[in-house]
Amino acid sequence: MNRDGDVRFKSSLGLVSLNEEKTIGEALAVLIDEAKANNSRVVVMAGGHDRTIAIVESLAKENPRVLFIPDTEPKGKPAALNRMFALMDSPIVVLSDGDVKVRSGSVRLLVEAMDSAEVGAASGRVIGMAGDYNGVEKACDLMTEMMHLSRMEEFQS
Repeated sequence: MNRDGDVRFKSSLGLVSLNEEKTIGEALAVLIDEAKANNSRVVVMAGGHDRTIAIVESLAKENPRVLFIPDTEPKGKPAALNRMFALMDSPIVVLSDGDVKVRSGSVRLLVEAMDSAEVGAASGRVIGMAGDYNGVEKACDLMTEMMHLSRMEEFQS
């Protein structure tokens, strides 16, 4: 909510990224399209020593729905999220990362799920897109896939 008590955007799309120059452009471009289609604002906290900041700055200059906060002195993801949350002025927050695939239409589904007073949170299926996986990232992808298959099995029974 803004200072007058009015909600300017139905949802805020938050994206945190550090050293993700290979993937941030694609992830942010889809979120920008989703923001336009869903009366949303994109709040990006990005930093690092690669071209991540330059890529986000370029996209933010072209898109007034994007609020970019350069993270020139990263203090960890929780600190970045807290700084982002302080700037969001909508009742629904959708979070993503700079290295995951965002499917067109996914924000609409998450925001619609939140229209019910009985729903407090909604989640999508995370699919990473970074090509330089280490062992931990591969293990996380495998666990995510196993969780997805388990959920699908429950719904089909």
